[in-house]
Amino acid sequence: MSAEEHDRAKLHQVEGSLVESSEQCRLEAKITPATMAALDMSLVARGQAEVVHLMKRKKNWAAREPGVILVFCIIGTLAILLTGLFVQKKLQARKAARET
Repeated sequence: MSAEEHDRAKLHQVEGSLVESSEQCRLEAKITPATMAALDMSLVARGQAEVVHLMKRKKNWAAREPGVILVFCIIGTLAILLTGLFVQKKLQARKAARET
């Protein structure tokens, strides 16, 4: 089982337990669907959304965006080359001025 499949299985397990606990609370309180609309379930939904978000966030940003990393590498390489060229020109000018 790969890491991604393991993460999906864990996510499914967590989601299932959240749904079961929500159903159990509703049954224990004898809440019918008609009266449930009056209850604020935003905290339960927010908690479930946070768990889902944290479970999906296993991959790092660089792995999801390889094109952006490539652009950063190209720009960094160009910046280093241009800086080196600038320094080399200054050193050559200094050396030429000293010889004259």
